[in-house]
Amino acid sequence: MTPTEKLKKNKDKVLEIVNKYEQLGFTNIKIHGSVARGEDTENSDIDLIYTFRPIKDFNYSDFD
Repeated sequence: MTPTEKLKKNKDKVLEIVNKYEQLGFTNIKIHGSVARGEDTENSDIDLIYTFRPIKDFNYSDFD
């Protein structure tokens, strides 16, 4: 089964996962690469690209 077929079969679960990540600040989540071009095979992976919303009041010094 190709990634495209798996995504279609599990559409509701995929949308649930996307919603969870959007709540964490990930936006504009898109599939790209071979899956987006319709060239995926059973050996293909799923490539994602996204924008991450900046976190207000984030302090990098907390990681020191």
